[in-house]
Amino acid sequence: MLQLPHGCSCSEPSVHPKNWKQIKASVKKNWYVQFYFYDPLFKDQYPNGKYILKKGGINKYKTQPERKEAAEILRDEILRMLQKEGWNPITDKRLPPEDTQQYGIDPDTPFIAALRAVHKSLDESENMRKADSTLTDLKSVINGVEKSATQLRLNELAISNIKRKHIKMILTRCGKINPRWSANRFNKYRSYLIILFGELMEMEAIEHDPVTPIKKQVSTKRIRLTLTKEERAIVNRHLKAKYYTFWRFMHIFFHSGSRESELMRLKKEDVNLKRQQFKVMVKKGGVYREEWRTIKDIILPLWMEIYNEARAGQVLFSKFLRPGAVFINPWQITRRWRDHVKANPDNGGLGIKADFYSLKSSNLDEIAEMLSALDASKAAGHTTVKVTKEHYLPGEKEREHNRLKILGNSFVRDENEMVDITASDILGLTGDPCSN
Repeated sequence: MLQLPHGCSCSEPSVHPKNWKQIKASVKKNWYVQFYFYDPLFKDQYPNGKYILKKGGINKYKTQPERKEAAEILRDEILRMLQKEGWNPITDKRLPPEDTQQYGIDPDTPFIAALRAVHKSLDESENMRKADSTLTDLKSVINGVEKSATQLRLNELAISNIKRKHIKMILTRCGKINPRWSANRFNKYRSYLIILFGELMEMEAIEHDPVTPIKKQVSTKRIRLTLTKEERAIVNRHLKAKYYTFWRFMHIFFHSGSRESELMRLKKEDVNLKRQQFKVMVKKGGVYREEWRTIKDIILPLWMEIYNEARAGQVLFSKFLRPGAVFINPWQITRRWRDHVKANPDNGGLGIKADFYSLKSSNLDEIAEMLSALDASKAAGHTTVKVTKEHYLPGEKEREHNRLKILGNSFVRDENEMVDITASDILGLTGDPCSN
């Protein structure tokens, strides 16, 4: 059950038909999103909750990929209205949650409920400097911790009673139930739990942080998998022919040096075509800052196209990656890439393994090759070149090696003089090493 504002709750909204994600799902049937909504004020009228069914115009799309995308957007929009706007399907009225910041969390709050309360606080507060991607990752970590804690019967333990041993037990259990568990994932869970427990200390729910004393595990740094030139050509043809707006977004993203989340929040007013710049809000390191990024000549026509499609105040990449009124979750990009590119051909994809974000690495590496690592760092808005080299320039070490290899800094002024020096000359200068 999902907890909603004003004491209401609902079941997880689901899409009908059950096989809606599969390419073989029939578009001859009616598709809809359904869930049960519970309001304590109507418990006598709807003791088991009221069944809600919403179509939202998704059946006007006649292909499975389009209808699947429309259904996901409708489901996300319903969740947003329920959670953010306080929409009540029984009364069809919206009463937003009170705009108040809860300072404290009761020390007796159950473990998982306390973690979710912290996440909700971070998500809603304007004072909390956390990037959208961080909030998404925090939610994912809480879900993983909940599965482990439930198996260990620790999910209902009061947050104030959680000790280091409990966290270690939970992380160990995560390793057993998560087939993708690794030292790197262990360290990520640890870092996100440190964020959550740091907030719990601020909220007076706990006295001590049980996570930080847990040591990191030694992890292997993997080389990021990127698309080959041939794969890029295949993806380009495929997306342009079947999913034009996604194709357009892919090209803009590739040349932007930005994160998906930064582009997804762009409005028309954030773009200056005359100067070939766009303005992003960077949320990193606990600080928000605005930055101007460059629009390359090569991608300017697509920027002009979407800019001219948008009206004043509109988000450039809204529903269906067209200009619109609402922000959509950056995760939509990952989902589209997974369905249209990474999925097996039998399921409508191309079977390509590299992820979407790798395109940023490819672009920056090419900038470094054509200009310099410093220029690549500036294009990405990084504060230091070290970050760019370490995470985004897989070819930089080879380029540095090649530059050093052909460097002609001679030991002597005259190269001919260098060639004329013989072993006997050297012995004559230094003396016979055996004479001593």
